[in-house]
Amino acid sequence: MLVIIKMNYFKRLNMNDRNKSLAASIGLIIGCVIWGASFYQMKDAMAYIQPLPFVAVRMFGGALIVGALALFLGKNLLSHLKEGFITGIFLSLILISQTVGLKLTSASNSGFITGMFIVTVPLFSLLMYKEKTSILKSIAIGVNLIGLWFLTGGLTYINAGDMWTIFTAIVCGIQIVYLSKIMKQSEIDALVLCFQMFFVTALVSFIVSLILGQPFEFGSKGNIIRIIYLIAFPTSLSFVLQMIAQKYISTIRASLLLTTEPISAALFAWTLGGEKYIPIAAFGGFLMVAGMFISEIPEKKK
Repeated sequence: MLVIIKMNYFKRLNMNDRNKSLAASIGLIIGCVIWGASFYQMKDAMAYIQPLPFVAVRMFGGALIVGALALFLGKNLLSHLKEGFITGIFLSLILISQTVGLKLTSASNSGFITGMFIVTVPLFSLLMYKEKTSILKSIAIGVNLIGLWFLTGGLTYINAGDMWTIFTAIVCGIQIVYLSKIMKQSEIDALVLCFQMFFVTALVSFIVSLILGQPFEFGSKGNIIRIIYLIAFPTSLSFVLQMIAQKYISTIRASLLLTTEPISAALFAWTLGGEKYIPIAAFGGFLMVAGMFISEIPEKKK
């Protein structure tokens, strides 16, 4: 993990902007695949531990790993605290609202609505930073959204859980736009920001868990090993890769690439997770990949 993170500090590698963008895109896709591969494992883990304590433990473990690595590399963990606090609050709202929503609605509804951040990203890019989305990128977003509908099964009904998950998609869109903006600043370090974000999220989740009276029970030894894996890879490694990637690619490209998460989640659910293969969902995944390729078509500048 140390080698991977050190390699991603592209300014040390004399790479041009195009190569940096390509490497960042590949890194983000790898992170999303790791996220997707963890869904069925998280589902198994939460059979023994309550959702909010699980978030608290996962984020605290991630903070320990990333914080130790940052200190080893001589980073100041107390730099740019404002940005770390804001991203931590965003992540707390995302994970808590998604968890509550998932308890009240179907997994397909949750997957589709959460993935709708791809629509909120260009909206918040315009509202927050006056950044407009090109016609070709808008078409790619539309194709991706249609694919997401087929992949997840779309909306079957609307209930309170769906409203919580709509809030998740909105905050997720804001976080992606905000991260893309601040990560372009040279003084912002991905490891330090990730540590601060994890720590704030762990603290908020721990407090909410205590308020709701959810116990910190981990289950069997096998489940503890599973949780350690989830802390090290889908949490620590994937989030660091996302932050580094958003330093070198555009906000819209990041949002499109992030939708590889539900695609990989479906693929791993059908294979390692043992869930039933659904052809129409596979067609949706194909459309989403097509949308990503459309977004990469070079556009003529005026």
